[in-house]
Amino acid sequence: MPTYRRASLRGAFAATALILFAALPAFAADAPLGAFFGRWQGTGIAQTPSTRYFGETVRDLDVTLKGEGTGFSIEWTTILRERGDPNDPRVQRKATRLRFVAAGPPGLFRAEPQGEPITNPAYTWAQLAGNTLALHLFQVTETGGYEIQVWRRRLTGEGMELNYLRLRDDEDERSVSGRLIRIGS
Repeated sequence: MPTYRRASLRGAFAATALILFAALPAFAADAPLGAFFGRWQGTGIAQTPSTRYFGETVRDLDVTLKGEGTGFSIEWTTILRERGDPNDPRVQRKATRLRFVAAGPPGLFRAEPQGEPITNPAYTWAQLAGNTLALHLFQVTETGGYEIQVWRRRLTGEGMELNYLRLRDDEDERSVSGRLIRIGS
């Protein structure tokens, strides 16, 4: 990869991180982190640029958040039924587990172990602001581009709203909106 492209990517990442971290003190944490702990289940609707041609897809969502030391762990499973025969779709199951520790300013957490966006899978952090727990993931793609994923989990009177967004090289690749209810502690 040309040196100027690497420098440009590093500069873009640094500017993005600086803006996000500088904005943190402006947010007041209305909900304590413990309010998110428990097991949550629900459904989400996924949209992609091809949704207008192929339709939206429904996903089953299962999320568990637990307190761990100075932070928390989160596990989530997504069940997709989107390929093959519409009357008998192929089922795909995706599971993820991350662990976060406090990272200085109140409401800011870093993933452990932490990746480095160029040589490791991803750089990941979490932010608690108001009634929303957001997870941010940044990584450099194999071609030198970038991918950003953001999961925003917001507590509501009825449960939790999920809004997910994945951008790749300035292109909106996928978004998911969902609602979950707490089914256990």
